[in-house]
Amino acid sequence: MKDNGVRLPGIGLALSGGGFRAILFHLGSLWKLNELGVFPKLTEISSVSGGSILGAYLGLKWKELEFTSQGVARNYRELIFNPVRSFLSRTVDAWAVLPGVILPGVHPGQILSHFYRKHLFGAATLQNLNDRKGDPKFSIYATSLQTGGSVRMTKAYLADHRVGYIRRPEIPLALAVAASSAYPPYLSPMLIRTSPETWRHWSKTESEYAEDSWGTVPEGKDMVDENYRRGLWLVDGGIFDNMALERVWDRYSTVFVSDAGSPFRFKPWPFKQNLSWYHRIRRANGITAEQARDLRRRRLFQYYITGQVAGAYWGIGKRIDRYHLAKHGRGESMVEDNQVTRSLCRIKTRLRKLPEMQEAYLVNWGYALTDAAMRRHMLPPTASPGKWPFPEYALDDPAAQPVEVG
Repeated sequence: MKDNGVRLPGIGLALSGGGFRAILFHLGSLWKLNELGVFPKLTEISSVSGGSILGAYLGLKWKELEFTSQGVARNYRELIFNPVRSFLSRTVDAWAVLPGVILPGVHPGQILSHFYRKHLFGAATLQNLNDRKGDPKFSIYATSLQTGGSVRMTKAYLADHRVGYIRRPEIPLALAVAASSAYPPYLSPMLIRTSPETWRHWSKTESEYAEDSWGTVPEGKDMVDENYRRGLWLVDGGIFDNMALERVWDRYSTVFVSDAGSPFRFKPWPFKQNLSWYHRIRRANGITAEQARDLRRRRLFQYYITGQVAGAYWGIGKRIDRYHLAKHGRGESMVEDNQVTRSLCRIKTRLRKLPEMQEAYLVNWGYALTDAAMRRHMLPPTASPGKWPFPEYALDDPAAQPVEVG
């Protein structure tokens, strides 16, 4: 938001974390947004964790998208969807953790970065992200163990608002994404080394960066201690903000949120927590994280309700019937809530290969929820529902089977 309190015109899209589950869900969401011609209208795409894998790849390949006169990228499936889904055909986290634990001097995060480099990003750096005028900006978020805040990585700069920023960082894209998705404790922390002299303080007199800054940061010990500027110790961006909302929700006049974060599950008798201190701590941390997410969602929904911002939210655990499409004269949703749709949010947050059926279900569910959210809040009442990306795994098929989560 500008200093005068007026939001910037444009659309901000937030892609949440959630491992491979989130990537597949977002692939379906982007499929629908592309069909609607939304891609050329996007101003910025903000992402964390699993969402950053897709967001960064989209930013790397954006210039190669071929748009029709209606703003539809005709090669979305070939250029974005298929390569990313091919990457998801391998388990990443286990093969990163095991050698990292066994081999001396090898960190799991280094192996994770190697996987991303080999199978998705090659030698690309943040400087290879798209920045053509009129195209969306791409923001990748990690969390700093040093300052407790978010660290934003873009083509223009790397920034921790408590420390400052580095212009035009030459950081490998695979490393930036690995830091964003380095879930603790096994895959983190990731160290990104920097030179103290490359850091700058925020200054509103620098027009190129003032628009993207958080404003003037008060002087303090963290601003003068070189230890903060010699290297960044980073963990999963979802630790600070798993919905990647920080960048877009107070900034743009329209905000779309694709949230594939696993909802907090109620347990009438928490058996494991009763027996194990590890599970008790994990359950308590889950409650803390859920409260932070819930507060952000409430604030976002308040923006929508009061008209401060336009847009739509769709979450993997949301009941599609809650959009009340028929009640508002907008036809029927693509599927009614059922055992299959309710089971998808229970797929574990892992960087692990999923069965083909689960992959197709997640893509279809992301597509269907985006379809419902957009028809309910952004499209005219005459808009018709879409068609399943994977019709052979249609979620409204009576033969569809609920996902079994191991």
